[in-house]
Amino acid sequence: MKQYCYITSMFRSGSTMIARMLDVHPQVASASDPMRPIFNSLRYDLADENYRSRHSRFDPLGDYFLQDCNLLQRTLDASLDISPEISSSELVTAVVKRAVMFSGSYADRLDIEKSLSTYKEYVQYFFDTLADVYGQGKDYSCIAFKEVWSTEFYSALKRSFPTMKGIVIVRDPRAVVASKNATGQPYPNIFMGRQWRKLACLAAYFDQTYEDVLLLRYEDIVSKPEEFVPKICSFLDIEYNERLLDLSLYRDGQGKPWKQNTSYKDIKSRRINARSVDKWKYTLDVQDILSVEVFTHDWMQYFGYEPEHSVGDINSLDINYYKRLENENLAQWIKPFAFDTDKERLANEIVLEKLRLAQDINLTSEEKMRLHLKWW
Repeated sequence: MKQYCYITSMFRSGSTMIARMLDVHPQVASASDPMRPIFNSLRYDLADENYRSRHSRFDPLGDYFLQDCNLLQRTLDASLDISPEISSSELVTAVVKRAVMFSGSYADRLDIEKSLSTYKEYVQYFFDTLADVYGQGKDYSCIAFKEVWSTEFYSALKRSFPTMKGIVIVRDPRAVVASKNATGQPYPNIFMGRQWRKLACLAAYFDQTYEDVLLLRYEDIVSKPEEFVPKICSFLDIEYNERLLDLSLYRDGQGKPWKQNTSYKDIKSRRINARSVDKWKYTLDVQDILSVEVFTHDWMQYFGYEPEHSVGDINSLDINYYKRLENENLAQWIKPFAFDTDKERLANEIVLEKLRLAQDINLTSEEKMRLHLKWW
């Protein structure tokens, strides 16, 4: 029986690097972002009519904070043994359009006329195609794939594919924001902060719930690759191979040399390195940092990231100091979902964040996790 591996994180947190790394291994067939719309569609089919009236099937995955909490729970409880309420051609076409950007050779092989019954059958079809394309010429024992933003679907994958293992990666949220900002197409701080918090909480939840989950920090992987890459191999029951540390061997989804997904252009080494770890300290100002930490303060501490601001600083944060981004400066896709220009709404959301932090401050990490999964 083949083993499967789901690699997941927030974007710009090293998950693509891990997927490309594993594809170098002779025992692994690995792809980046081959099926994300399948999760958006599953979420929609799990949702109630109230949610559906406000969203379309392939809307971005939300953060669930103080809304759609039941949907998060249904997602965590779901299996893939339900049928999509959408035609096969529409669903596979959506997957192809997304996958072609990251796994082009695989996307070219998908058949939009393929007719399947359940989400499990679709995912199995995607696995088989992935393996045919990226496992060619290999004696592979593991089929791995990476998807960002969608950590909450690990449970459903595990129920339908019992050999599924999960590699969940977290990164300092300030570094994630700095890396995204440097592309010139930023996302609002409230979006970045709440998404990071959702994924951080879920990372901790799955780490404590499943034996087959390996939780890693990006900073540890790139600072000590000789220690953590063998750990990944051991977790997947594959032999460690030093070639995994050589970035020049990494290939993108079309078999071309892969360039590290970084906005920091001075990284020239073909070995995994830690030069990007502290870049945020020189690219974010005090206002940027506080505007991130207001959403992430407590969960940063959980993962060993030391906030630069105290709870008192956050409690005294005035909306006029919060770093608001003008809509026209944002990445194009997020503009319909952003509300940075609505100062009153932002002020109310900041009040909610202060109340959340005040409630969490004296809880244990386990109590905090349970609370978050209830009111997210």
